[in-house]
Amino acid sequence: MVFVNYILIDGGINTGDIVRTKEFLYPAKCRIPSDYRKIYSEMNLCFYIDFIEEIRTKGVSIETYKQIEYLSTYWARLNTPIQGWINFDDTLDNIEKFI
Repeated sequence: MVFVNYILIDGGINTGDIVRTKEFLYPAKCRIPSDYRKIYSEMNLCFYIDFIEEIRTKGVSIETYKQIEYLSTYWARLNTPIQGWINFDDTLDNIEKFI
């Protein structure tokens, strides 16, 4: 399950209140990073257009809600020279999943 979120920016790292959220699943046909990127970009664009259209047509006030911290995750950036090595002796399936 994947989420597209709009959050308010505050002083923390991804700690602002949630403005809007939408969840979706990647189709099984996604195999390589560009497949996932394309689907995510399409979902994000549709989400953005729907959000703007809702505000434009309905005059919706923006209500926010607090993130539930125990359900939150934050994935720190990897240090590629240290953590980005690919073990080409591994199975093709494991290499694909790693990438």
